Amino acid sequence: MVILLGFLVMGGILEETWCAFGGRVFGCLYITKEQMLNALDEAGVCLEDDRKCILYEINDMFVICARKRHPEKV
Repeated sequence: MVILLGFLVMGGILEETWCAFGGRVFGCLYITKEQMLNALDEAGVCLEDDRKCILYEINDMFVICARKRHPEKV
């Protein structure tokens, strides 16, 4: 749960069912970038046009820092 005007920091891998780190293999939810951004929007979490909210994507790996929207701005 993200508190009002709080930040969500999340990382993952897009369009993949597995990933490996430190010699271990982990299962992943297969999700596209569009699905992820739509889910965040539906949850009231957005990428604002400021330096606090970012989306890095390299080789289908991502790190996102997004902010919970104020209810009046939904």
